Amino acid sequence: MLAILVAGGLVYYLTGSQHALDSKKYEKVLTLYMSHKKKFPDVQEVSPREAMELANTGKVVFIDIRNANEQSVSRLPGAITIDRFLQDLAAYQNFIKIGYATIGLRSGIIAQELHQKEVPLYNLQGGLLAWVHAGGKVYNKEAETHRIHVYDRKWDLVPDGYDAVW
Repeated sequence: MLAILVAGGLVYYLTGSQHALDSKKYEKVLTLYMSHKKKFPDVQEVSPREAMELANTGKVVFIDIRNANEQSVSRLPGAITIDRFLQDLAAYQNFIKIGYATIGLRSGIIAQELHQKEVPLYNLQGGLLAWVHAGGKVYNKEAETHRIHVYDRKWDLVPDGYDAVW
């Protein structure tokens, strides 16, 4: 199924041809995510596939928790920064809010903090890495890209067809 997101007047294709799934890398992404999950016990999560389906409703906003350098390499379609979100919470009150980071650790921590302030934010399970393993597309400022910013060499868990940048 092809999922499409319209955000800011632009059309993003969320899924396309699936890259060869490297099950060992994907398993490691999920293992890393699960090992950190105890740091944000009250946070609701959403799988990449669920996030893609929710995006079809037109009522989803993706919130990128990563820093500007990471965001310049690639980000989810139509994503906004955490700063933009926090500056105007009211503008997004009728949206399903999904935060993400590289594997979901930083977004889970932010979602936990926001949960305590009664601001709902789902966490993308496995983050950006799980998204691309599930066939999701990522974009830079110009177009679709096959580059993912990861923290360091240890986090080089991108699927075949993608390049890790750190």
